[in-house]
Amino acid sequence: MKAAAGQRARSSSDDIGYIVPPLQPIVMPFVLAFLYAACVYLLARNPLIEWTSVAQLKSKGFICAVTLIAPVMLLGKMAYNRWYGIDQSVSDIVHWFVQTRMRPGWGLPFFTPLLTAVLVGTAYNVFKQRMLPSTGYGYDGMLAGMDRSVFGTDPWRLTHALLPSAEATRIIDLLYHPFFFPMTLGIAICTFLPLDSRHRLRHTMAFAMLTIVPTTLVASLVPAVGPCFEAFYHHNQQFVELTDRLAAQQATLMANGYHGLESLGAQAKLQSLLGAPSIADGGGIAALPSMHNALSTLFLCFLLGFSRRWLWLALPYAAVILFGSVHLGWHYAIDGVVGIVLAFLMWRIAGPIADAGLAEQPMRRAIRNGRATIGWVARPIS
Repeated sequence: MKAAAGQRARSSSDDIGYIVPPLQPIVMPFVLAFLYAACVYLLARNPLIEWTSVAQLKSKGFICAVTLIAPVMLLGKMAYNRWYGIDQSVSDIVHWFVQTRMRPGWGLPFFTPLLTAVLVGTAYNVFKQRMLPSTGYGYDGMLAGMDRSVFGTDPWRLTHALLPSAEATRIIDLLYHPFFFPMTLGIAICTFLPLDSRHRLRHTMAFAMLTIVPTTLVASLVPAVGPCFEAFYHHNQQFVELTDRLAAQQATLMANGYHGLESLGAQAKLQSLLGAPSIADGGGIAALPSMHNALSTLFLCFLLGFSRRWLWLALPYAAVILFGSVHLGWHYAIDGVVGIVLAFLMWRIAGPIADAGLAEQPMRRAIRNGRATIGWVARPIS
C-alpha cells in the first residue's frame, strides 16, 4: 500500500506549479504588532536607537531557534519522502520551500512570526521599563492579600514546605529561568509551517494579542512589582523571610560547588535597571499578569494543536513554571492564574480570527504531471 502510494507520488519537481494564497491575513499579526509598537514609541518618547538595540538583542534568541529548527524540518521532510517513496532531492525540497514559503510577498509572510515576536517583545520591554514605573506599583498589598485569603497563608510558604531543600530550589530555578524557551520555540516552528496554515496564524495572532491587549492593559490597571521586589521598591518587610531563605539556599549551593540561582541574579539586574536612563533588554518589572505563565500556557495550546500526546510534556512544564513563579519569589499566585486565563482566552479568540482570515483562501495546490500536492503531501486529483 505504501509502495503504491509512493509510486503514484514519484515525479520530477521541474514542472511544479503553485498558487500563492492571499497574503493579507497572513501578515495580520505583523500589522497588529507594528501598530502596538508605534503607539508605545509615541507615548514613551525614547530614542529609536535604543529600540533598535533592544530589538537586535531579542532577535538573537529567535534567530538561533529558527536556525536550529531548520535542519530538523529538512530531515523530517527527507524522512517523510523516504517512507513514502517520493523521489525528491534535497535541492528540490529547498527549491520548493523557497518558492512557496519565502518568495511570496518578498518574504514578509514567511518572517511574520519572527517580526511579530520581536516587535511586541521590544515594545512591551519599553512599556515596562519606561511607562509602568510612573504608576507607582500600588497593588502589591491587594494581590498578596488575595493570595492569603485563598491559601490561608502566603503561597511561597507552602511551596517551600513541600520542597524545602536548596537542591530542589536549584532544579526549579534551572527549569524556570529560561522562560523564553517555549516562546522562541513556538515562533520558530510557526516560521516553517505553510504560509496559510491556520495553526500558524492562530498562534502568531494569539502571541501578539496576549502581549498587546490584556497584558499591557492589566499591568497598567493593576501595577505591582511582586514579592521579590517588595522590600526594594516599597520598603515592605513582608517577604524578607522569603528573600532571605532564597539567599541562604544560594549560599548553600555555592558552598557545594554549584552556581548561584539564576533568578536571584536576574532579580538583582532588574533592580539595577529600574529608573535607568536608557532602555535595556529584559528591563522592566510587572507582576500581574505573569508573562512566564501566560507564555508557557500558550505554548501548551500550540502543541496540543498538533497532537494531544504533547499534553504529557507541555502540562508538567507549565505546572513547573506556575510553581516556580511563586517558589522563587517572582509572582503572587494570582499573577500566574490570571496569566493562564488570559492565554487561554487569547487562544480561543485567535481561532475564529484565523478561520475568518483564511476562509476565502484557495487550497494550496502544486500541479505535478496531473496530480496535486496539498502542502507537501502528494495526492491524485479526483
